[in-house]
Amino acid sequence: MAVSIAEVERGLAFVEHESQLVTLVEFDSPDLATVPERWRDIATAATTQARCREALRLWNAEFLELVPEFAAILREELADVRIGTVDGEWVLIYALEHFDEEQRYVLCWIGWDPATFGASDPPLWDSVPEPLQAFLREVHAGFTAPDWMSFGPVQPRRMGTFAELNDSPDGIPEWMDFPDSTRLLPLVSTYSRVHGCVSPDLPQGEGVVLYNFDLDPPEPVGHMLDHILCVRFTVAYQETEG
Repeated sequence: MAVSIAEVERGLAFVEHESQLVTLVEFDSPDLATVPERWRDIATAATTQARCREALRLWNAEFLELVPEFAAILREELADVRIGTVDGEWVLIYALEHFDEEQRYVLCWIGWDPATFGASDPPLWDSVPEPLQAFLREVHAGFTAPDWMSFGPVQPRRMGTFAELNDSPDGIPEWMDFPDSTRLLPLVSTYSRVHGCVSPDLPQGEGVVLYNFDLDPPEPVGHMLDHILCVRFTVAYQETEG
């Protein structure tokens, strides 16, 4: 497996942000002197294989067990891990080389430095499964597609209840579903804004998928997260082609 820097840059730039895009940091850059200590072995690794190995070593096994299908694809298709910054904050860029029949895609995920978790826990934090809590605190404080919102757990500091994210912090008018919009915490979503949510009002270990203000029946949180992470591989054609 091999991906070029140009392919990684295209994969990161297919969406626009008001803020700056990810800036890749070259491995001979003096800026790496201030890279987070936990990422030093990635910064000094001599090969792409070593960078991938050192990056995956950071991931907590319990979270990988929570999302087994995505974990298997990640281990098989991860082609490179690069170090970068977004608005001066350190990130890792995971570049996967994915094939859909004869079509090749390079898909990038952004993993934020856990130091950017935020000063306080997000709302309804106790509803988040412990393996994911540990991942967000210790591995990546957000792991998403380049739009910063989709196909992975969002940055904790950007989390809010579904009501808050829809500018109705006291509750969405005429909301009739259970749980209430003020009691739903979106963790993960797709480009089409299908949200995977948790709530303290659901049975422990369960979540719900929400789309167009309609809720699906509850399902295991791990299955929900795993499915939405993997949906990205089925819509890769929307992004970039190799």
